[in-house]
Amino acid sequence: SESIHAFNRNAPISATITLGIASEQIMLLLIEAYTVALKNDKEKDNLLKKIKGRFIETQYLEFRKSFASHRYVVPQEIIRDIDTAIDSTFRFIKMLRNEQGHPTIIDADKDTVFADLQHFPHYARRMFALICWLKKNKI
Repeated sequence: SESIHAFNRNAPISATITLGIASEQIMLLLIEAYTVALKNDKEKDNLLKKIKGRFIETQYLEFRKSFASHRYVVPQEIIRDIDTAIDSTFRFIKMLRNEQGHPTIIDADKDTVFADLQHFPHYARRMFALICWLKKNKI
């Protein structure tokens, strides 16, 4: 909602940054739910060692590696095209947020921010469907 509010006030940089923060928060929630859902304590401890105190990019990459071996137990209606949802959307929003959150000569394109805002609810629903499934199931 902050991102939409910023966008409506003609503040595309703020909209991009707040959307990026929301996207990263969802990713952290997904990684946490996944870690808790792991039945194998050795695998869980190994993953936690690799992600503890690390940047979101490292946590994300370690999650993706670990999740690859468990994805087939997740129901198809939840996992369908999840790679696209996770990789494309998460990375794209992160890239735009990084461009705006660090001193660059790249200005936030209002059309791109608008498109991200339009797509974000779908992305969030997909991510939370997986998070909810992981909270109810061990893998």
